Amino acid sequence: MALHRHGVRTFSRSLKYRKSRGLLCMSGACAQCMVNVDGIPNVRACITRAQDGMAVRRQRGWPSTEHDLVSFFLGIRELEAGFQYKAGITLWPVFMWAYTHLTGAGDLEIDKVPKVDYSYRAVERDVVVVGGGPAGLGAALELASTPLRFTLIEQMPWLGGEQALFEGEKAGLPSEGGARTIEEVSSAIGADSKLLETTAVGFYKPNSLLAVGRNYKELVQLKAQRFVFATGGYEDIPLIENSDVPGFYTYRASLIMSRGYEVKPGESGVVIGDGARADLVRQRLEGAGMRIVQVSPKDVVRVTGSRRVTGVVVSAEGGHRTIRADFAVAADGINPRCELPYQAGAKVEYDEEARNYRPTHDGSMRSTEVVYTAGSMCGSTSYQESFRQGRMAALAVAHELTKDKDYETGMLELAGRGPTP
Repeated sequence: MALHRHGVRTFSRSLKYRKSRGLLCMSGACAQCMVNVDGIPNVRACITRAQDGMAVRRQRGWPSTEHDLVSFFLGIRELEAGFQYKAGITLWPVFMWAYTHLTGAGDLEIDKVPKVDYSYRAVERDVVVVGGGPAGLGAALELASTPLRFTLIEQMPWLGGEQALFEGEKAGLPSEGGARTIEEVSSAIGADSKLLETTAVGFYKPNSLLAVGRNYKELVQLKAQRFVFATGGYEDIPLIENSDVPGFYTYRASLIMSRGYEVKPGESGVVIGDGARADLVRQRLEGAGMRIVQVSPKDVVRVTGSRRVTGVVVSAEGGHRTIRADFAVAADGINPRCELPYQAGAKVEYDEEARNYRPTHDGSMRSTEVVYTAGSMCGSTSYQESFRQGRMAALAVAHELTKDKDYETGMLELAGRGPTP
């Protein structure tokens, strides 16, 4: 179950949570996701499990969240993007202080941090797969049938990524002999080869990946001969006035709450987006018992509400109209997560159509000497194609490390077959 409250006032004080399941999901947008948990700042509420007695405090706003000085200043004076650079270098320290102290970054309060049993461990494997969506599942499934030792890491408590959110664990993925479900693929991988609720935070050449798990209490160093990155992408957040109030969600946040933890973000909402993804978000939220109105981003004027979302103003014939709602969801496109491949030395190129950077790769999904990439971060537009790319990467790795020609044959067969319908 996800823990969510709309009122900003609630989070200006310390809360003692008495729940053992769920996430500390305060609001949707990533800028609001960072909270102070048990004295530890900058904890991502959207992917952190709630625990008994956990003390959670908001970090945003000064002198308080309700009376935010920066918000007041921006409300009385319209500022252009990049104003801090145009103001002159003499004022730069002032802006830096404001950014770091007033806009949400937290300070480590040494005297308030309780004694925590932090741990570190080193793990050595032949292959590490980062990301448990369709591409990561495809890679792990192929590796499970090889003699190679591998570990799959995923930041969420379940596998399947976005496909699991939209279609559930019974969703099918193509493989020999017919489709296998996410649940079946996860079972075939094996519990010993999975690290769930673990987030990769940095790659260090030549062959080390650092990850944190157990609610930020465990540091894992993974050393491997090869890495398969299938980290997907970030949700696009349209530029909408007042969209930083509690109750404004990315589409994944709304689905994690409603489908992953069976908690409604609200009773009535507005889905902001065009295309198939936005249509699916609307359908899934309606299926969870919420009243939903879908609008195009180009028609949205602003979000209403100060302490929480109260509605969305859209352009209409002859003027504007307000759609009353207690939450709103941004359901547009995604931007590739290519930071880890880039840290590993992968070349990235700008994609004009996607208006973002993507890691490059060869015909076997190889991006560097030790790194392979697959899935939506490489431009895949379907779960089936992502699954295929992950399988290709794993088979290429298996051939490279074992020299078994059968793996190369399998990879070439997949490469010669177009995207699965």
